Amino acid sequence: MALLTKEQILEKQDIRTETIAVPEWGGDVRVRGLTARERSRIAQDATRKGSNGKDYTDWLRAQTDTFIKGVVEPEFDVNDANALAAKSSGALQRVVAAISRLSGIDEDEIEEMRKNSETSPVGSSSSS
Repeated sequence: MALLTKEQILEKQDIRTETIAVPEWGGDVRVRGLTARERSRIAQDATRKGSNGKDYTDWLRAQTDTFIKGVVEPEFDVNDANALAAKSSGALQRVVAAISRLSGIDEDEIEEMRKNSETSPVGSSSSS
């Protein structure tokens, strides 16, 4: 395989999309992988300081932000975060898992976030 040039890398459209079934909702949604910037922002926005002074991941915030950024059809925005948090955990997780897979986030990384997580009410999201 030949070495790539900077131009070849930068011009390449590398964000994959996929349509996945969500039986709980009676249909399909179209999802895409996250950009490096989006993935980092979601992790940053979901990091909280616990009462013990240690950082933890607000798992619900991470899931809803990932859903909002990764679902391309239908479109969602930050105003939908609380409504999404009230939906089926299984359905939401199925969609988030597909987005995570397309984003190169492996199961070990997801499990590590879960171990270091607490759940709090979904607030207004500042994801961009």
